Amino acid sequence: MGKSVISRLLFLTYGFWMLWLLFGQRIGDWSGGTYAAFMEQNLNLVPLATIRRYSNVLRYCADFELQKQAVVNLAGNVCLFVPLGVFLPWIWPKLRSFWRMLLCASGVILAVEGIQFLSFLGCCDIDDFILNMVGILLGFVLWKMAAPILGSRRKSP
Repeated sequence: MGKSVISRLLFLTYGFWMLWLLFGQRIGDWSGGTYAAFMEQNLNLVPLATIRRYSNVLRYCADFELQKQAVVNLAGNVCLFVPLGVFLPWIWPKLRSFWRMLLCASGVILAVEGIQFLSFLGCCDIDDFILNMVGILLGFVLWKMAAPILGSRRKSP
C-alpha cells in the first residue's frame, strides 16, 4: 500500500471517529423542551466566555469532577482537531498554503457547529471554534515539521 492510500485510510478512520464523537454518542441526548430553552443552554456567541468559565473552575474549584470536565472540554477541543491540521495538507497539496488550509479548516468547524446548532447534538459555542482552530493550527505546524518524513515535499501551488 502506498503512502497516499495509507494517509487516506487514516483520514477516513479519523473522520468517522470524529463524527461519532461529535454527533453519534449524543443522539437521543436532548430531553425535550422548547427550542428556545435548548438554545439558551447550548448556544454561546460570546468569545472566551466558556474558556473563562472553565479556567475559573480549574483555578478556584476543588470539585474533581468539575475540574475533569473543564480539562476535557478545553484540552479535548484542542487535541481532537490536531490531526485535521496534519491530514488536510498531507492529503491535499492545495491545502499546504497556510491561508487555504485556514479557510478550509474554518469551514469544517463552522459546519460542525452549525450542525450542532440545528440538530440538538451538542453545544454551538464560539469558544469551541477558537479551541478547535488552535488544535488545527498546532497540527499544521506539526505537519510542516514532519512533511519531509511523510513524503510531502512538493510545494503548494
